[in-house]
Amino acid sequence: MARLDHRELVVDALRYDYPGARTALHSVGFTARAGEVTAIVGASGSGKSTLLACLGGLLTPTAGDIRLVDGPVARAHRSAIVTQGAPLFDRLTVWENVATAWGTPRRALRDHAVEVLAGFDVAHVADSYPRSISFGQRQRVAIAGSVASDSPVLLADEPTGGLDPENSTRVGLALRTAATSGRIVIAVTHDESIEAIAHHVLRLEAGTLTVGGAA
Repeated sequence: MARLDHRELVVDALRYDYPGARTALHSVGFTARAGEVTAIVGASGSGKSTLLACLGGLLTPTAGDIRLVDGPVARAHRSAIVTQGAPLFDRLTVWENVATAWGTPRRALRDHAVEVLAGFDVAHVADSYPRSISFGQRQRVAIAGSVASDSPVLLADEPTGGLDPENSTRVGLALRTAATSGRIVIAVTHDESIEAIAHHVLRLEAGTLTVGGAA
């Protein structure tokens, strides 16, 4: 079995054209590695969201390649996506939301779910319902749920949008924790606090990678 820290997500000459011949991404290429947070920054309209959608399989690139390399063998990858709204199942408790990563949430899974939540400093709200916890806590619970899954790649779309500086810092630390667990973490962000905790910062300008390159 390949070591988690040998995993790499390789993006090679990625291009995406929207209908009407508008090119959103121009030959974007970089490598993101397990154990690290890669931040993708840029102004609105620069192509960040399009790139994340391609990485998550929501859009099919016009050209180029995205592959997960696990040791010497390249294979298809699965991604967990954390969006700004931190969508959770409102009728399930916090721990039950995390436990859905392993199938139907059963009481026998509670201790395991709480252990995952503890890594993100939200174990104390395990029995609460999402509507009764803060937005910052919801974001961390969403990240915990992604880590509980077996997805090797975690994609975060503006994970600190709408948060105050204190909660932004907490979410940033949660992303670092996710990376420490062996995930490849890629975050699209406008937030300097996420840039500060990232191992690598890539900048997009008009769909072109202008700063960074191989992470």
